[in-house]
Amino acid sequence: MTEVLQDVDKQLAENRDKKRFELKENKWCQQETLFGFVEIQRRYYRDRETGQYVFLLDQTIQFNGGGFSPNLEKMALEMATQGSYRKASHALKQFLGYSVMSHESVRQRVLAAQSVPSPSEKRHNASCL
Repeated sequence: MTEVLQDVDKQLAENRDKKRFELKENKWCQQETLFGFVEIQRRYYRDRETGQYVFLLDQTIQFNGGGFSPNLEKMALEMATQGSYRKASHALKQFLGYSVMSHESVRQRVLAAQSVPSPSEKRHNASCL
C-alpha cells in the first residue's frame, strides 16, 4: 500500500502543472487503513493561483487528512449503525488483528457524519408539530 501511494504521488509530481503547483517539501503521513497502519512521505505544494498549500495525492485519493482512511471510517460508521460504538470498535479490532479505533473515535465520526437538515426539511418538520 505504501509503495502504491508513493508511486501515485511520484506520478502526480511528474505530471503536475509545474507553473501552477510549486513543490515546497515532503511531509510524512500516518494513517490506519483496512490494510493496517500505513506511513508514507508525500509531496506538499503551493498552488500559485490560489495561494493555498495542497497535497495532490490527498486530492486524488480524496483523503481529508484524518488519521483513518475513508474506507476504514465508512466501515466503522456502518458497523456503529448496526450495533453500538463498542461493537464497531471491537469488530474492527477482530478484522485487523489490533485495536485501530476506540469506541469514542467511532462515536465522534458518527456525530460528524450526521447530516444537517436543509432549511426546507426544518420548515417541513416544524409544520408537523
